[in-house]
Amino acid sequence: MTAIHSTERHKGFTLIELLIVIVILGIGASLTLGFITNPIKAFTDISRRAALTDQADTALYRMTRELRQALPNSVRITSNGTRVTIEFLQIRTAGRYRAKGAGDKLNLNQHADTFDVLGGLNGSGSVVSGAAGINNCLNGASDCLVIYNTGTSATANNAYQGDNVATIISANATSMGFDNGAGSGQAFPLASPSQRFYVVQRSVSFVCDLGTGQLLRYAGYGLMAGQPINDADFGVAGSLVTDSVNSCNFTYTPGTNSRNGVAVMNLALSQAGEQVTLLEQVHVFNSP
Repeated sequence: MTAIHSTERHKGFTLIELLIVIVILGIGASLTLGFITNPIKAFTDISRRAALTDQADTALYRMTRELRQALPNSVRITSNGTRVTIEFLQIRTAGRYRAKGAGDKLNLNQHADTFDVLGGLNGSGSVVSGAAGINNCLNGASDCLVIYNTGTSATANNAYQGDNVATIISANATSMGFDNGAGSGQAFPLASPSQRFYVVQRSVSFVCDLGTGQLLRYAGYGLMAGQPINDADFGVAGSLVTDSVNSCNFTYTPGTNSRNGVAVMNLALSQAGEQVTLLEQVHVFNSP
């Protein structure tokens, strides 16, 4: 009986060949992943920086817009621990009062009076008038009439001290009335050389809190001789302007007879290792 031997051989991969293939595929995948990951990471970083830049720019734009409505010589800055505050009195409108000639002239020696507004008063319908009494102005219940604010107590012309402010009791396009209440004394110690007056609508503070990483805005509280900085000082809740604040710095250079005041705001925001720093300078009208 003849034995039959098969010459067919089984085909396949050895274990070493499989390992080599796996290693090659792993190397290829790593190289491919590097080509994909780096552009994605770069795009994510750029997007995060762009978002932070927009966030900081929006916050500084808001501060700039409001600072341009500041009562002359009312900008003040203070710091305490992790909080830095810039405060100012925000005007609603302004005009010129009658000091001479025919018509209703302003009497600076009275605690109450009415006077003609020269050239009309823009936005007179938005002026908030109240009952007589200096406290209605100081606590924010009504708008305040301010004349010749130099911002110094030495000349008794500091609005924060209540030296040269009065409660507005009536206002229209051509005239205005004020009344600080009987016994309050003379409302305005000094006349404005340019016969200017300002209508202050509220106190405003921007507070940079590095402890919480937030920039907050406080508004609608009364005029205070001492500058508020902590939450309890304001008596009102602050609204969030922006978060992710890493550092901030506010400075103010008072104006002179030849130039306006200059407020400088430096704001840095950071997130996930990315940081942007923006600086803004604001010229603040300085002529009282």
